[in-house]
Amino acid sequence: MIWTIPAERRKPRHEVTEPHIVPLSNFHVGLLNEIKAKVGHKKWLFPHKDGKQPRKYDALYQAVARFCKANNIESFAPRDCRRTFKTLTGSIGIDLELRNRLQGHAMTDVGSRHYDRWTYLPEKKEGMETWTTWLRRLVN
Repeated sequence: MIWTIPAERRKPRHEVTEPHIVPLSNFHVGLLNEIKAKVGHKKWLFPHKDGKQPRKYDALYQAVARFCKANNIESFAPRDCRRTFKTLTGSIGIDLELRNRLQGHAMTDVGSRHYDRWTYLPEKKEGMETWTTWLRRLVN
């Protein structure tokens, strides 16, 4: 239950050589399975409408814009969800360092860059479970 984002797919900064490891909870996997069943594509979770390639990088921005317009909702950018995640996880007690690690922010201090080789995976898993437990209660 891990999502690995390869280093080459991450936002360029300094010497990004490590993949971003995101722990998934049962909540996340359930959502992904629902999408997979609904989409029905064998190779991609989010295929392009031609079915021969994945959706383009800007497809989410376009979908959000259409959704906001159709539902008379104030427009927002999908990246705003990162800010909302950071704010809400802070409000439920997840500390800033862990929130930064969950979002894949570069830890640029000398200790983090050169000495600390710990993956923080157990802490990230616990943080993600805290988040999804809170989110499930909110949604239900």
